Amino acid sequence: MNDKEAPCQRRSSQRPPSRGEFTPRRIRSDAIGVLVMCSLAAIAVVALAIAEFRRRFVPGGIAWTLPIQPREITAEGVTEYGTDGPIAADPISGIATRIDVIVPDVNPVSTVCLAISIVLAAIAALVVIACTARLTRSVLRGEFFTPAVSRAFSAAMWSGVGGALAAYAFRHFAANGVAAALDVRATDTGTLAWWGWYVIILFGISALGLIDIAIRRAMRLERETEGLV
Repeated sequence: MNDKEAPCQRRSSQRPPSRGEFTPRRIRSDAIGVLVMCSLAAIAVVALAIAEFRRRFVPGGIAWTLPIQPREITAEGVTEYGTDGPIAADPISGIATRIDVIVPDVNPVSTVCLAISIVLAAIAALVVIACTARLTRSVLRGEFFTPAVSRAFSAAMWSGVGGALAAYAFRHFAANGVAAALDVRATDTGTLAWWGWYVIILFGISALGLIDIAIRRAMRLERETEGLV
């Protein structure tokens, strides 16, 4: 009886993977793809941070966008380019709700706060990317329920939440300095949209917290199972 069951067990253990099943080769290829995307995302974060520095800190002062009372304006349209060079486009009319200004007399504290806000946002994004890369390397090594994986999830969660909130706070301090230099009290119409996106990001990061809880439970179950064996 046992001799008859042994070949059946060997055949069942050596069965080909079913369609859609995660084979080691597929897991490795997916993980390598994630690592490549992590590298590209990190480069994009650094490039965007540098571009933001260049856009804000200009030779004449600090470039800032302020909301204004809506008014109708007429201006030259987007310039077209042909074989002979730029072609003047027809004027277009519309409603202006914002204006770009260069503020030369922003106090040093607000200037530093603006730089810190850009750096904090970039660092928070880079930490989340680094945690994702750490998780991917754990997957490549076949480590799923380990303290390192749990710490990576926690770091990604708290970095995303804390970094975004701190970056917004420092940017708000910078906006106050710009308003004081211009002697205006402008309401930032983008605040509602920012908080809307922040809530969406917070929702996604909270999901990471649930995954972290599941990993910790799996680790405890694994230790209890090993103790029983």
